[in-house]
Formats: sequence, structure tokens, C-alpha cells
Amino acid sequence: GQSLAVTLHAGEKVDDAEMAQMIAFSPERWGHLVFVSDEHRNQLQSGPKSAPPCAVELCLTSNLITNGSTDVSTHHIHSWLAIGTDASGSACLSPIGTSHISLHTDDRGVFANSMTKELWLLSKHTVIFPEDIFGPIGSEARCEKVFPIIKSFHRSASEVVFAGPGQDVAAYREAVGKHYDDACEAVRV
Repeated sequence: GQSLAVTLHAGEKVDDAEMAQMIAFSPERWGHLVFVSDEHRNQLQSGPKSAPPCAVELCLTSNLITNGSTDVSTHHIHSWLAIGTDASGSACLSPIGTSHISLHTDDRGVFANSMTKELWLLSKHTVIFPEDIFGPIGSEARCEKVFPIIKSFHRSASEVVFAGPGQDVAAYREAVGKHYDDACEAVRV
């Protein structure tokens, strides 16, 4: 039979020894990774050659509320994602290293958030999306430039995290499109 993938929530506090033990355990998925040394982040981003890349789930709202970050523009997501270009030459969000990166809500009930809010917060990250290139936060120009990039990233990242053998991701793709539309409307308001 097939076993469930293991996800470890790690780096929610500074503890290099614990992080080293978790890396040695080698889970399939990681959550948070806020307080991770450069050495440990490099290990996760390069991964062992014999293992598939790990999935990293980042939770903007959760990390802001629990003091992992003080502002969305300083959130550590820029240590995992960068603007790049795809095969057609269009701007895209690319993982740094071999990890698969996705955005998550952590706990919708506890943090009173949604995927729409997470996508909207990502659009406000000025290290990944500098205002001099993408426009001021909240502007129509920024929305038009940033949200197609976020939509493409979120679709592909979510498929990596949630799609397994025999999984149908069509409904998930449709739901992601709804988050994109809702997030664009939230920025325009």
C-alpha cells in the first residue's frame, strides 16, 4: 500500500539542533521554515541527489500573526522564491533551488484567512515584486502585472503538493482560478 506523506512544521522558533534532526528525518513536506539558518536552507534547497525535491508550504498570515515576520515585505518567502522567466520569456515565480514551494493558509479557523488573502498578501511582497518595477501596492498596474505571475505559480505549486498518483487536479485548477479572480478584486477595492 501507499503511505501518507509526512509534513513537519519546522523553524517556527530558532533551534538549529532540532532543525538538523528534522532534516535527517527527511520528510516529504515542510511547513513554515521561518527561522532556518543559511546552512539548513541550503541543504533543503539542494536536497539529496537520490531523493525527490521536498515540498515547502509557506504561510504568510500565520507567520505574521505568530511573529515569524513583522511585515509581509520582510517575510522569508523571498529566500525560497524569486522572479525568473519561463520558456516563453514571460515573468514567473521560480523556486530557489530544487524545492517545490507553495502557499498555504495554515489554519483557516484560527487565523481567519483564506487562500485569496494569502495570494493578495504575496502580491504586497516588495522584495519579490519591487514597486519600481511592478507599480505601487494597491494600484491597477500592479494587479495587472503581479497576479498573472502569482496565478501561474500557485497553480503549478499546488499541483506538485496536492497531486499524487491517480489524483484529478482539474477541480483544483478551477478553484485556483477563482482565488485569482477574488484576489484581483480585493486589490482593486
